[in-house]
Amino acid sequence: MGQQVNGSVRYSYAKSLREGEPVAIRPGQPYYARVADALRAEILAGRYQPGDQLPSERELRERFGVSANSVRAAMVQLRAEGIAVTYQGRGSFVRKQETRRKLGGDMSWRAILAREGKTDASVVTVRREPCPQDVAERLGIDPGAVVLVRDRLLRAEGEPPTLISLSWHPDWLVEQIPDLADPTKGGMKGLHEALGLRLRFLDVYSSRRPTDAERERLELQAGDVVTDQRGTTYDQEERPLYAIHHVAAGHRIEFAVAYGDVPADESAEGA
Repeated sequence: MGQQVNGSVRYSYAKSLREGEPVAIRPGQPYYARVADALRAEILAGRYQPGDQLPSERELRERFGVSANSVRAAMVQLRAEGIAVTYQGRGSFVRKQETRRKLGGDMSWRAILAREGKTDASVVTVRREPCPQDVAERLGIDPGAVVLVRDRLLRAEGEPPTLISLSWHPDWLVEQIPDLADPTKGGMKGLHEALGLRLRFLDVYSSRRPTDAERERLELQAGDVVTDQRGTTYDQEERPLYAIHHVAAGHRIEFAVAYGDVPADESAEGA
């Protein structure tokens, strides 16, 4: 695949069996992700419509020069995203996706939108206020202690809001990560990992009717329900770092959680 030559990167190319154009195989990602990215881009571009059959495993192996396991792992990814479905003995097909889907591995709203080719139009505010009792219990601090709150209304450009995202950050952590207080900065996972923190997440989901304030912010109709997610993030020493409360419009986003083994991707050594 890609190799470093005289300080520059050399790319390998494979021919698309459908159109014949060269497809760059870029280094820096697992092979299965490159296959999934290419197929997703073609689906978004309209090359494959809902109901169309995707190339066979053999065709994808030849096109990208990867192993069968990498192709299978790519299809696992696309099925998890809800944009492909596989039938035994028939192959894989494009699935019409009615609802936006968040995967367990998605660590940012922009990552979700990027899969769809959408532009972020979220509104972010930052404030300091006393910590609610239930959040204080999760963070191991005194109720009423003043903390930093990041309040995000997540939406794609031209669409109604999808999700209200609140997160609470104790002062000791904000002192180490001052970018948390900047509403223009995102990617909390990356900000914490930059300090050498390894993160563990505990999330609890439920469904309910929205409050009047939530209905107004999310532009919901009478009878709509919301998905409620309350979570706590811990470091490798089991210290609670921050707490979240997400309220999602139930008909605008769905949450996928995967379990068990998936086909192992081939080694990316030398890529």
